[in-house]
Amino acid sequence: VRAGAGAYPDFFAAHSVRMAQGQRGRAKNTMEQYFEHIKSGMLRVLRADPNVAPDAFSPTLTEEALIDFVFDQMLLMLSRGETSSAVLVEILGRVLYSSKVPAESGISFGIK
Repeated sequence: VRAGAGAYPDFFAAHSVRMAQGQRGRAKNTMEQYFEHIKSGMLRVLRADPNVAPDAFSPTLTEEALIDFVFDQMLLMLSRGETSSAVLVEILGRVLYSSKVPAESGISFGIK
């Protein structure tokens, strides 16, 4: 995603304009399918991680809710052109690993 954002820096702005110009139907469905595919992959990885703290989730903070939150934050960061996801990585480390994973541990969740 970051490589694509670097190659196409105005993608999100142009995409918003195109969607606003009435090309919503099929494009929106395709986008939603891709987003769901990405989130499904993120959920599989999360569930396969043996290091996640057993008490990381609750009835309010479900695995699915966390994935939705993280995905939304990633899109927001990309749309703002942010180059660091350190805060998001820190939050995930504290939530998923009970604060036992310091930011400098090298765990990056596939993003930097």
